[in-house]
Amino acid sequence: MAVSGREDKRWSLGIQAESGFYHCFRCGTAGRLRVDVEALTGHEQAIDAPDEDQGPIDPPEGFEPLWRDPALTASCASSARRYLRERGFGRATWQRAQLGLTFDGLARNRIVIPVLDTEGETWLGWIARDWTGVAVPKYLYPSGMPRGTILYEHRALFIETDDPVLVVEGGFDAMPYLGDAVACLGKPSKWQKEALKLAKRPVAICLDGDAWEEAYALSMQLRLDEVNACFVRLPPKEDPCSMAQKEGSDWLRAQAKKALTM
Repeated sequence: MAVSGREDKRWSLGIQAESGFYHCFRCGTAGRLRVDVEALTGHEQAIDAPDEDQGPIDPPEGFEPLWRDPALTASCASSARRYLRERGFGRATWQRAQLGLTFDGLARNRIVIPVLDTEGETWLGWIARDWTGVAVPKYLYPSGMPRGTILYEHRALFIETDDPVLVVEGGFDAMPYLGDAVACLGKPSKWQKEALKLAKRPVAICLDGDAWEEAYALSMQLRLDEVNACFVRLPPKEDPCSMAQKEGSDWLRAQAKKALTM
């Protein structure tokens, strides 16, 4: 049984009563509650607080938004802007995703992708990607960011539409499909799998080409839980971002719709 916040017009909370997994639609946090399942038959029952509370995380030191000055025109940011354009992301995407960059601190010389709550105001974390090609590791995340219990762009799950939401691995994989994709920031965790069950639209698992068997298995698990789910098998060594560069962003959307009918 899934208990949702239907009476709450802001759709603030969803709970899988059998397992105790919860997902906050406002901030994207997921976890397990200490719930008396026998008593949880309506929305009036009190439940204990989760074991951990996800609070906001500060932007990295020196963060500058890319879609406005000074980073928009500064010569020192030209290589970062070129890197993004070569991947198919222009200024409209920078602003929609609120991309930025840093030249100082832990995330220096990296593109920063904010992971925001549903209102686009509170930072739940961030993804910092090296644009120079020399830094190790390529990706950095802030200390304390619960990557396994949030989804990048998780608000896309709760758009009421017959178009499927695309479940991808990385933040850049989601960027060509903003509004229609969520990213697990790695392979899907058990917490994220529970969150997918609360989607208000069909779910298409679109992991990288080398992970198609895992994508298939997850789609079958969701179907067993009565979720309208499917998977898309990408070509070997390809991911949703690279396919958007080669075929356009409509290709994956079309493949996901086709898979739903099979």
